[in-house]
Amino acid sequence: MAFKKENKKRYSYIRKAYSKNGWISFAIGLLVIILSFASIAISVYQGGRASMLSSSLGFSAIVFSIMGLWFTRLGLMENDKNMLFAKIGGIASFIVVVFWIIIML
Repeated sequence: MAFKKENKKRYSYIRKAYSKNGWISFAIGLLVIILSFASIAISVYQGGRASMLSSSLGFSAIVFSIMGLWFTRLGLMENDKNMLFAKIGGIASFIVVVFWIIIML
């Protein structure tokens, strides 16, 4: 006896388009993580003496992460869009901002 598969319509809520600003936030989130790791790696390589390159990478990470938080806000305000990448980018940007604030204090 063969069983037939029922042709049920399956609904997926992930079919919504991703928010445009969410993609930007995600890209900025990846960028600030890379900039932060590069800044720390250069500082460790130089024996703890941070050079101008290391400090400029750290400052750029702070500026870009604040910009990433702004794009996260814009991405979360879009209606009828999937906000997964906006949330991931926002979390990454927030963690980097908090990390650099703790380092500076």
